[in-house]
Amino acid sequence: MYAWSGAIVSGGQWVANGLGVCTATNSQFYPALAELLRRAVKVVEAPLDAVVPTFMSFGMSQHMADLYREMYASFVAGALGWEGKGERVRGSIGVKEGLRAMLG
Repeated sequence: MYAWSGAIVSGGQWVANGLGVCTATNSQFYPALAELLRRAVKVVEAPLDAVVPTFMSFGMSQHMADLYREMYASFVAGALGWEGKGERVRGSIGVKEGLRAMLG
């Protein structure tokens, strides 16, 4: 089983939370993806100011788009993360195996 539960910021580093048997950082995730795709993967960070107009162009209401922007801003600021409450369930395979399964 492979679990994906979102992303958090840890010391300024984006971290995929709950990927497989370990937490995966960009330095593990993107090279594995590039290897499986057999091409370069370029990570592009869009400005927060682009969130609301972009999401609204997809048909989302301004209220919902504003909430997404607020959530993304909180991730960037390091204000959101796992609280440590409840059960934390991880998958049983690593990053590359999980990506391979997702890519088919």
